[in-house]
Amino acid sequence: MSLIKTKDNFIWLDVTDKCITQDAIDNLLIVHTLFVVYDDGTESMLYTHQEVTNMINEGHIIGVEVGHLPPREWWYKYAEKKLIRGYWYVKIDDIKFV
Repeated sequence: MSLIKTKDNFIWLDVTDKCITQDAIDNLLIVHTLFVVYDDGTESMLYTHQEVTNMINEGHIIGVEVGHLPPREWWYKYAEKKLIRGYWYVKIDDIKFV
């Protein structure tokens, strides 16, 4: 299993390699909502093990939604940093907690 990031910063868990048998696909469909993730970043929900099998045979990725990446923390860019013995340190006052 691996993670896939689409153009809109959405993360998918690639479960294609787990879809080996009909039982495995049915178990995944019971627990998760499965999607086919196309090369252009679009997706479609899959409802049956036959749909999953067809998409795998066509070479598409089967994924489970993970979610959007959180926005980057820009405070780090502007914080005063020091490298000490291989570790980066910043002042606690420069850290912006949300």
